[in-house]
Amino acid sequence: MKKIRAILLVIMICATTIIVASLQAYAQGEKSSNNQVLDSEVINGFESRKTALSSLRLDNINKATISQESKYVTQGKNCLHICPTDEPIEEGSYYRDSKIIFYPSNASFKGVEYFSIDIYNPTEKARTVIFAAEAMSKEYIVEPGANTLWLHLDRARLQYVYTNTLSEISLTIQGGDWKMGNLELYIDNFRCYYADTDFVPYTNDFSQDVWYDFNEECDLSWMLAHGTIKSVFSQPLFSINRDISYIKSGEGSLRVDFRNTIQGAQDTRYIRTSDNQLGNLNSYMEKGGEYYLSFPVYNAYDHEISLSVLIFSNYNDEVHGVSTVIPANSWTGDDFIVTLKGLDEAFSGSGLDVKSIAFYFDGMPDEGTVYVDSIGIYPIQ
Repeated sequence: MKKIRAILLVIMICATTIIVASLQAYAQGEKSSNNQVLDSEVINGFESRKTALSSLRLDNINKATISQESKYVTQGKNCLHICPTDEPIEEGSYYRDSKIIFYPSNASFKGVEYFSIDIYNPTEKARTVIFAAEAMSKEYIVEPGANTLWLHLDRARLQYVYTNTLSEISLTIQGGDWKMGNLELYIDNFRCYYADTDFVPYTNDFSQDVWYDFNEECDLSWMLAHGTIKSVFSQPLFSINRDISYIKSGEGSLRVDFRNTIQGAQDTRYIRTSDNQLGNLNSYMEKGGEYYLSFPVYNAYDHEISLSVLIFSNYNDEVHGVSTVIPANSWTGDDFIVTLKGLDEAFSGSGLDVKSIAFYFDGMPDEGTVYVDSIGIYPIQ
């Protein structure tokens, strides 16, 4: 019996060691989806003030120094210590958002699958941080103590929009109220990991009826928040929805979450397509026949909301628009469309050079969600 117990104890110790090692490997993020170890390199180790800060831009950060405190160093001998703001003096005041922008010397990052960065929060309050590379971003809660932030680089999306070029990578730290106390963070080991898989680029075909079916993550790159944005943490949040309850066609739809600021103020409720990223409407006019633009929207609020869809020209003029009221938990009606004939009249026959399509929502002071099924052009039957 003692031998059996001893054998079981050895097995348990070995199993525990394997589990811990696996968790550590997962936490380090050094394996791809097919469990292969990825090669990596340090982009910025913050070893000296000259090398560390020459490739950075600091927005609303009061102090940035190089620290040698080993407790906060995860690579090399030094790390970056930042104090975004001083502690607010007046009760009821708020911190502003702070931002660190990295300008890497090698901006192509061809073959990169992940970025990672280590952050140590020495305070007793958790902080909200967004780790972003161009249009790709991930929001994190940075708890007190050691944290590692990961950002998966969607290479299809990157090539689709930016031709495999990154002009900047950033960390944005959310502001807070006076109760949060002084804010400081230690940052180290900004690193990239290279992919071990072949890359097949994704392309969009504007010659088809459906321009955006929101089936792919790449489609998120063509939608933007519109209007005055109070904070990146409260601007509309875009994601691909797979719940068939909010899909009229295809395999996905665009989910848009509207949010309020930490002060409770309403942030923008407007969204739009990227500039000049639509099909050639003039070619449809040349075909003959009649066509219409369609953009079904679902109201997931428990009360009715108003929606105006506006068409902007290349001169950034609002040339045409349609409006409707969407009942609670309902789609827009089938008659909520823009005909090319009506659009051509609005353009005064000068050609349908459309810059973007904007969606203006109203009657929604609370936070909530809407869905855009697709954007496309169809013949009138």
